[in-house]
Amino acid sequence: MLLDEYGEDGLLIEAEGFDYPRLSMFVPDAKLIYNRYQTSEPELKLHDMIKDTVEKIAELAHTDKTDFTSADIIDMDEVESLVKDAIVQQLAQRDDIKMAKNTDIGVDFQPDIHVEAEKLTELKLYCPLKVQREIRPSFDEDEDEFFEDTEELSDFEALEYESEISSAIEAYQCDEEENRGIMAYLGDRKRFSDKVYSIFPSVEKVGDRLMGVFTCQICGELDSYEYDELLHELSGQASDGWGEGFEQRDIHTSEGDIYVSFYDTCGAWELMTEELAERAMKKLLERGDENVRN
Repeated sequence: MLLDEYGEDGLLIEAEGFDYPRLSMFVPDAKLIYNRYQTSEPELKLHDMIKDTVEKIAELAHTDKTDFTSADIIDMDEVESLVKDAIVQQLAQRDDIKMAKNTDIGVDFQPDIHVEAEKLTELKLYCPLKVQREIRPSFDEDEDEFFEDTEELSDFEALEYESEISSAIEAYQCDEEENRGIMAYLGDRKRFSDKVYSIFPSVEKVGDRLMGVFTCQICGELDSYEYDELLHELSGQASDGWGEGFEQRDIHTSEGDIYVSFYDTCGAWELMTEELAERAMKKLLERGDENVRN
């Protein structure tokens, strides 16, 4: 079943073992059917309970009754039990959850849901940085005004500010990002959100170069499609999302304020694994790149 990302319809496809569709059929309201199929039994029971309650209240409203107490109409103990069962079943279906179990024994203030998470693996993706330092303001007599400008730092100079940049990144983190980093804002990215638990930006020294890093905690393995989507998302975060906000923050140093961008439109920008980043650094050194050495 292929679902329209923005609409409600879809296509039902039978490939019969081939790498192309042999049979296909347009399915109106396919997303509704899919969501219904994905709904657990406790959720369906809750839905039916709500529907029955609505019908009952609507019926009584026509007898001039205007006020209702929900506890008199709904079995709240049953509602609580169904909600717990629904939560446990949804948890058990997640790739990042090893097991989930309802452990309710009817004792108040005791844990009633037991959950064990799958172990996460770390994936680091590196990108070049653009570090600029603010030049001390000078007075332009011809224009009768103060002149401010910035200078781009070499890789060697940028390394001197690793500590200040790291502290600035930590200070830029919001409370919502404590556990999952910028992934806290990307929960609707269905293509990879179930497998990528967290994404934390940072900087690291790679050879003689300071590079930006996105450290991702991954559950299981990303397929090629999910990996490409993750790269696309991180590229957007570096240029227009998290990175755009961070590059506008001034970082105070003894030599003047600096500004750090995780994205550079002027150079050959790309995200790369640690191995590729080390290879790229080695090639720069072998080539005698002046920006790296000086």
